[in-house]
Amino acid sequence: MSNHTNGKLQSASCPACGSRLRFKYPLQLGEFVVCDECDTELEVLTINPLKLDWAYDDPYEDDDDFDGWTYEDEDGKMKYVDEDFVDAEGW
Repeated sequence: MSNHTNGKLQSASCPACGSRLRFKYPLQLGEFVVCDECDTELEVLTINPLKLDWAYDDPYEDDDDFDGWTYEDEDGKMKYVDEDFVDAEGW
């Protein structure tokens, strides 16, 4: 898929405020831009035609490899439980 626009201005509507955004430079798929009118952060979903949507920031993205959980025991100490570790007492 090409993102070449033949030197033409690219434009799309902001999904938040509806204002028309115009870009002089070629955008890349997945690129983040900010609406000049409402300061909403947007992500490029498609290139031709240019389509923008709200940028999605997954709060759990950095924790994808987290396999366990923590809890506070009766003494107020934090305990970590690894779901991949089988407790020998439970056998």
